Amino acid sequence: MTTTFGRVTRIEVDNDVRMSMKDLDIEFEVEFDDDTNPNESIIKVFNLSKSTLSKINRNDKVGIVAGYETDGSGYILNSRVSSIRSEWEGVDRVTRITVIDGPDLSNKKTKKKTYGKNVKASQILKDLVPLLGVPTGKINLPKDVSYPKGYTVNEKVVEEVEKLAKACGAAFFIHKQRLYICRIADAASSTRFTLSSDTGLIGSPEPYENDGERGYKVKCLLQYRISTASLITIKSKTANGQFRVRRGRHIKNGSDFITEIEVVKA
Repeated sequence: MTTTFGRVTRIEVDNDVRMSMKDLDIEFEVEFDDDTNPNESIIKVFNLSKSTLSKINRNDKVGIVAGYETDGSGYILNSRVSSIRSEWEGVDRVTRITVIDGPDLSNKKTKKKTYGKNVKASQILKDLVPLLGVPTGKINLPKDVSYPKGYTVNEKVVEEVEKLAKACGAAFFIHKQRLYICRIADAASSTRFTLSSDTGLIGSPEPYENDGERGYKVKCLLQYRISTASLITIKSKTANGQFRVRRGRHIKNGSDFITEIEVVKA
């Protein structure tokens, strides 16, 4: 791959602050996966000016654009600042920005409610999803389960939504501040990507197995196109064919500028 040089990293905060790796030393670790637990990402900026630091506040919108000048760049994170602090590490003043991708859904509750006979899951979800207070990315149930004896919800909204989604054959997760209830395959963007030694694959994918899930751990040069549910074609000595991304992280740290993912057969 010819894009080892010409790296791009830009941090945008509330459309007022722009920080570029051309001017500052920036590190980050951006997590993504297909579950409802909020992902925590960390941004570290070295020797940020006090005037710029004063403009960054908790709950500000924050985005990271990363990639390469020759291969393009794009957003790998769109979320909000959870906390910000600066401290000295040797001769450097390091500003650490913590970003939480999505709210804590565990405290969302509703009153106990009983639905009548033959109620469908889609009807119940129509009532429950707005209570979570998260913008919708996509809701598309593979099957709309019917409950002949009716259905009763308890006070914990997220648990009910997870249960209904699973019954309907759908995944339920938050990604880039949006809620998805659908098959993982339906959540992917139209962008598809082939990963090989020519396009940034590092080493050979390693097989893994965890709680019955089998797939491969893959490492490549940072690729902004890859995220939760991405469909990628892998060409390597150990893994070949189409795969879905279940989870991963984008990393910029020292000389590292990489993406690490876990994928399963599509």
